[in-house]
Amino acid sequence: MSTISMQQHLAHAQQLQQTGNLAEAERICRAALLMAPDSPEMLNQLGIVSSQTGKHDEALALLLRATVLAPSKHTYLFNLGTVYAAKEQFVAAEDCFRRVLSISTNLPEAHYNLGNALKDQGRLLEAVDHYRKAIQLRSSYASAWSNLGSAYIQLVMPTDAKAAMERAVALNPKSPSALNNLATIARNEGNLDSALKNVLAALTSNPQYVDAYFTLGSILLASLDYRNAIIAYEKGVALKGASKSALSELANAYAAVGAYAGVVDTMHRLLQIDPNDARAQLYLGITQMERGFYDEAEHAFQTSLDLVDDPAVRIRQALTMRPIVESANEIEEIRRRLDARLDDLLGQTGLIADPYAAQLGTNFFLAYHAKNNRSLQIKIARVYRKFAPSLNFVAPHCVQPRKQRARIRVGFLSKFIYRHSVTIAFSKVIKALSKLPDFEVFVISTTNFTSESVKEAYAGYDGAFVCIPGSLPYAQHAIASLELDVLIYLDLGMDPFTLLLAFARLAPNQCVATGHPDTTGIDTIDYFISEDAAEPADGDSHYSEKLVRLPSGGFGFPRPPLSTSTKTRADFNLPTVGTLYLCPMMLQKLHPDFDLAVSEILELDQTGYVVLFESFQHPKWGELVRSRLDKNMAEGARGRVLFIPWIHDPDDFKRILALSDVILDPFHFGIGTTGAFAFAVGAPVVTLPGEFMRGRVGLQYYKALGVMDCVAASKEDYVQKAVKIGTDPILHETIKQKILSNNHRIYDNSLAYQDYSDFIHRIVPNA
Repeated sequence: MSTISMQQHLAHAQQLQQTGNLAEAERICRAALLMAPDSPEMLNQLGIVSSQTGKHDEALALLLRATVLAPSKHTYLFNLGTVYAAKEQFVAAEDCFRRVLSISTNLPEAHYNLGNALKDQGRLLEAVDHYRKAIQLRSSYASAWSNLGSAYIQLVMPTDAKAAMERAVALNPKSPSALNNLATIARNEGNLDSALKNVLAALTSNPQYVDAYFTLGSILLASLDYRNAIIAYEKGVALKGASKSALSELANAYAAVGAYAGVVDTMHRLLQIDPNDARAQLYLGITQMERGFYDEAEHAFQTSLDLVDDPAVRIRQALTMRPIVESANEIEEIRRRLDARLDDLLGQTGLIADPYAAQLGTNFFLAYHAKNNRSLQIKIARVYRKFAPSLNFVAPHCVQPRKQRARIRVGFLSKFIYRHSVTIAFSKVIKALSKLPDFEVFVISTTNFTSESVKEAYAGYDGAFVCIPGSLPYAQHAIASLELDVLIYLDLGMDPFTLLLAFARLAPNQCVATGHPDTTGIDTIDYFISEDAAEPADGDSHYSEKLVRLPSGGFGFPRPPLSTSTKTRADFNLPTVGTLYLCPMMLQKLHPDFDLAVSEILELDQTGYVVLFESFQHPKWGELVRSRLDKNMAEGARGRVLFIPWIHDPDDFKRILALSDVILDPFHFGIGTTGAFAFAVGAPVVTLPGEFMRGRVGLQYYKALGVMDCVAASKEDYVQKAVKIGTDPILHETIKQKILSNNHRIYDNSLAYQDYSDFIHRIVPNA
């Protein structure tokens, strides 16, 4: 083939490739290479076509040959770098673009792409430098302006980010990149309406723009539109193909909606792309342990550590514990091992730049061990602070004299401001405080307050809502800007993001309420707000925080509406005859000590059935509890322990409570907001007060009701009371009527918010 004909073939292939006819362009390139296999021009062209058709490995091989044959041809190196970037091999991409710039110093595209490779490695300041060089060489470079703004977003420089993005949009009003980045800025500002508008504009401009689907998904997650959020993430993954970053985004989305099997499947897909991805193994280990697959979890943790000695993996491996334990002895061993591992970690070194992205989580299951967690939680908090200094943020107003204002600024922070037990427990108190003239109240959440579920829960609320982003530095700055006098976390320990936020000093007075009733160990949480009726005499020794004992009982529950229609036992697939002992609790609350009480109840009442609820998130948990009961219960009794699906419908939940003869409050972590439903229908709840507040809420309810018939003094008394109430219809009805006569004390307790008001005034004395 002559030189002229080769050039003609090359020109024809380029034309076909530019017009989208990739198959014909590929055919021409391959035919030409049969005649001239060492033509760098044709190798380069076929590499471009192969990359565009998704055959990145072949593209790399072709372009590498082209660069060897023509090492001074910077365009071949440039194309090679773009393929490395497409394969997420950012270090190799960086090398290519640096070599391009060594040949052609003033090529703005090379600076731009080098900036991208650096940004994808987390080297943001270096990336900014090269974006700026690209802009200096071409001031109208809209993509460089957009990605400069994106780097500023990650550097928590919102003013610079917005200026760069507005410049990008001015240069190219339909730039999907710039519009998507504007959506991210709006999301970080808590303006989800503007964020949604901009991300939809990005997708209108380019329906194939991958990053916009992930931004859209995050907005929909915050808006509680889980179904469409997952659809958006899956669309992004489908467009991006075999991309580790895209799959990581999808896994995070599955975790956010509680679809843990989806997380595992996605991590396995990621590991098929890169079996040596240590972070994927970490994520897999965390999720498998949560699901109850312990052996698989331990294997994943160890594989991750074998690949990379990452302090985040060391910490998560040390902290991970089984949600469902076999015995009290196993609990002792878990805690002994945890304590030793924490001591080891405190003697080690390392840095975790982004603790949230690194999967530092909560210590949720410690609370179910029936032990004093104060010393362990303090050690865990010290470990987090040691390895993740970004947690130690201090809001400027916290180191200055308080500004004189007419009202005290109080923030209540929780992810769970929608229909959730935390909302049931606290929304009525928050709404009452928002109406007081001496308070300026803020509800702060990563959840979008415009969703219908939040509107329903906070109907009548007169304060402000603040939607914070799922980025620790942005959230820290957003809350700091409110200049709060008091910040009250409603449920520290249930959500990793809010737990990590609590390490910052965002208000001069920081408190935690009983949404998750355990101490935090965090020295920036000053007060634990509890109820005197639930706390034991030595309760102060259980907390790293200063214990606040509210005198009124603390209840401020809204009265649950009761349905006029009824159902029978058969509607719930329950036995139509015999005593029903219902334990409507999450399975992690069932301590091994409780198994013996269940067994003795059923041995004493040969007609009785104990009804437990399956975990709606983790099917394996039910298997583990059943296996434990098989070992701990007599065979005859074990056959009368029934498991039914979790009941999500509030009306059906109240109906099954009403159908039960006795509600069993498990020890040592007992009833919570379920009591608000049980006592609305007059259901007798047998309770045994435990050593810690989290096992004494049943007692607190009965003190408020003035009904002590169901409060046991020992395990034996608990069993006797349960069977007596369950098998004696007259006694059952007598207790039920007492509860119904007095339950207004739970729902109409105006003193609950007054207790909070008095406490806040005490800790902000100069208001």
